[in-house]
Amino acid sequence: MKIKQVFSSLFLLSLLFGAMLTLVFCTQVDESKNADGDIQQPSDTVSTDSGRERLSRREKLLTFTFSKSNNDLENNLVAVIDDVSRVAKIETQRWIGHLDSLVASYATTGDSVIVAVGNVVQQSGVTPNDFRKNNVVYRLTVGDSVVDYTVVFVSPQFTGLPVMKVDIAGGKEITQKTDEYLSADVQLIDNNNPDNSFQKKSGIRGRGNLSWVYEKKPYRLKFDSKVSMFGLGAEKSWVLLANWQDPTILSNDIAFELARRFGLEYTNHSHYVELFLNGTYRGNYQLTEQVQVGKNRINIDEDNGFLVEIDTYYDEEPKFQTRRIKLPVMVKSPEDVSTEFVRTDLQVLEDALFGESNFPNNSYRDLVDVESLINFLIVNELVRNQELNHPKSVYAYKKDNAPESKIHFGPVWDFDWGFGYAEYGHAYFSKSGILFRKGGYNGEQIGSRFFNRFFDDPAFCRQYKQRWNELMNSEIPAIIPHIDNMAEKLQKSQYQNYKRWPTYEENKCNFTSEVAKLKSWMQQRIDYLNKEISKFDTLQE
Repeated sequence: MKIKQVFSSLFLLSLLFGAMLTLVFCTQVDESKNADGDIQQPSDTVSTDSGRERLSRREKLLTFTFSKSNNDLENNLVAVIDDVSRVAKIETQRWIGHLDSLVASYATTGDSVIVAVGNVVQQSGVTPNDFRKNNVVYRLTVGDSVVDYTVVFVSPQFTGLPVMKVDIAGGKEITQKTDEYLSADVQLIDNNNPDNSFQKKSGIRGRGNLSWVYEKKPYRLKFDSKVSMFGLGAEKSWVLLANWQDPTILSNDIAFELARRFGLEYTNHSHYVELFLNGTYRGNYQLTEQVQVGKNRINIDEDNGFLVEIDTYYDEEPKFQTRRIKLPVMVKSPEDVSTEFVRTDLQVLEDALFGESNFPNNSYRDLVDVESLINFLIVNELVRNQELNHPKSVYAYKKDNAPESKIHFGPVWDFDWGFGYAEYGHAYFSKSGILFRKGGYNGEQIGSRFFNRFFDDPAFCRQYKQRWNELMNSEIPAIIPHIDNMAEKLQKSQYQNYKRWPTYEENKCNFTSEVAKLKSWMQQRIDYLNKEISKFDTLQE
């Protein structure tokens, strides 16, 4: 009887053991399937070429460093290694010198691991590699087993934008805005278009008015000799706009793009760069031309023509105010000759607008280039640039003193108070309303009085509406795709910029959401202005 009980117990145990084996086997099979139900290999194994053998993947990258002793670095750059994605990531905002020949020091599991980049076998701390294109792959091999690790830089030097490195003599910092230039070495590196790259001597100083008081400073460069930047006409003076106040970094670029599309002469170009000053990353900057007279800038007769800035800062000589509405005029050109003829020409225009009882049936159109004025006003209206009301940063020029020469307006400049700016901090895309219309004087603001005066002429309003309709057929709607294109181009750069200047993160807004607000505001403004300007025929008579 006892023997039967023993056999019975053994039988039950065997059944139980078999069931457990089946459960384990099924569980392993299920865990080896992907979402489609296909069997996949465990992550720590790899097949040989024959597919008949599986090897343990024991080879790993344990450490990966660019040491300052082997490279042009201030500090060691140590990678964070992810063994799941097989990525060695290095994140820094310090300058990385000689990217074309960086030497890596690393450690792997086991002495038998062969490390190669392409066809070149590596030696830790010895073999240089070119990292300018980023994403360099280090291949670890043991027998038939192969593992690839991708070295990835997250750095301002790898955003896809050109990089400008400015080293001031003696490591000096620009702490005040003065007319004094500090001597500097300037290096422009454009890995996408090497023909743009150069290294030259230059001076650098602070620039701007209100923009100079912000944390992120704007600068002006003045090279020892004329320099072409990004294929633009060679000149000595260039500007680095900080765009600190603008959460999208795009406002000036959009306005320049509109002006170019509308055919305004001498419109500035826009090229974004990553700026390093004395080895420290200073952020995303917009490189553009200095507004000045020159063969490749505002190409006018330097003695008999003129360039003026109409601006309430009124802080540069020579300067004067017109008699009737006190326009604050600063003469940028000519230099070192009498500017009395400039005062005379602007006073004659003001008298025609505000001093003659028969306006607009007088000769004011013989004095001002109406076509350029209309294009100038439409650009500023589209982006709702309140700077014109003060006025601030309003440029005008006359090419020469020929009898047929007229005063032109432009180039456009300074849009810190545009794009629905709420007049504090970084708050944009909130204000609406048309700026330029009949009787739109906005109180006693001088610029508003001056520019809205033209809209008291019904013929001017009809011409303005006609030009608006022409631009609505092509150029104005094209600005929305331009915003999309530029936002995509700046995606990596804006991350680095706002990491360096985290104001926007603190205010709980970010680049993507701000660009979305910009596009929405811009499209609504186009639609709104299209309705308002369509009424000009009936309202202006």
